[in-house]
Amino acid sequence: MSIVKMKHLRLFAMAADREELLRQLQHLGCVEIREPDQELSDPAWAGFARVDDTALADTKAKADRLRAALDLLNHYAPAKSSMFQPRPLVSEAQLFDESVRQEATEAAGRISDLETRIAAIYNEQSKLTAQKASLAPWLELDADLDIPSTREVTVTYGAVSGNADRNAVETALELGPGWGNYTLDLARLCREVACVDISRDVLDFILRIGEEQGCRNIRTFHEKWEDFVPGRTYDLVFGYNCFYRQADLAGCFARMDAAAGKLCVAGMNTGLAPAWVRELDAAGGRVSWEWKDYIYFVGVLYQMGIDANVVILPFEKELCYPDADALVRGECARCAPGAVDGETARAILCRHFTQRPDGSWRANVKYRSGVVWWTPVHRD
Repeated sequence: MSIVKMKHLRLFAMAADREELLRQLQHLGCVEIREPDQELSDPAWAGFARVDDTALADTKAKADRLRAALDLLNHYAPAKSSMFQPRPLVSEAQLFDESVRQEATEAAGRISDLETRIAAIYNEQSKLTAQKASLAPWLELDADLDIPSTREVTVTYGAVSGNADRNAVETALELGPGWGNYTLDLARLCREVACVDISRDVLDFILRIGEEQGCRNIRTFHEKWEDFVPGRTYDLVFGYNCFYRQADLAGCFARMDAAAGKLCVAGMNTGLAPAWVRELDAAGGRVSWEWKDYIYFVGVLYQMGIDANVVILPFEKELCYPDADALVRGECARCAPGAVDGETARAILCRHFTQRPDGSWRANVKYRSGVVWWTPVHRD
């Protein structure tokens, strides 16, 4: 079969007759209509090659939507076909039926919307799968994960990688446990936990709540950390928010390093003082802001030859006082005694705290928790 080169025709007609002319050419069935691929050489005739960009773009977009819909149908419900299967016949009436074209366009739109919905479902499925995987480490925890936060206590859930070796840390030493915010969690994860604190009341409280919750693997040492001699090493040496009064941080970290067999962790709430605290200080209050920034921890450890790791966790807490007098007493506790008068303090604090209908004063404060950890080096 020979290939016959097609002839090129240029037709000139009135714009008002364009659609009818194109329809008649299509009716012939032997004319291929293309966009002009070059301008007419004669400038006087160049205007005849001007393209209606808006209509052309709209037509192309409709064609693209139809092709995309056909591709989606072929992807989700491919039709069985054979090499010698004849092409479907389309009558001229069907080809030029505007209602059929409109119906096909609407169907293409519905198919596109369904594809968008399928993609959204897959995204949601991936998100739920990730959330489910993050909860897997908590399956063995005997606690209600639906416990909500209260005005006084913020409940925060974390996740441990399912691949983490929970038996890697079997013994832990916690300095300055306070009221046991982390002690019971350590006791559930470890075979043995030892706590060092200068307060006998704190240690007795930890032993009591540990007994009540079935954590009987807690030992306590009533000593200052500076004077404590562990006599052995622990897999983990841990301290959180207990470094306020450590005058010699390098010595403190060195004792942690010497007592740790696998890991040292030092955590501290950190962040800039709230605006009202800075204003109280500017008013002569001589505020004592005791938070030691994690950057200070890292600097001290770096001088010790320890290149520590750091993670920063953001938190937000609501402060609440029953009345204005309690607000002034509570927030001025950081000031030097008598350094700022009550009326000045009240005016400053009432600008930043909001009074609720029940008479209480509340404000949200944002802060961060800096967690610094390192592998012990046991340097003398």
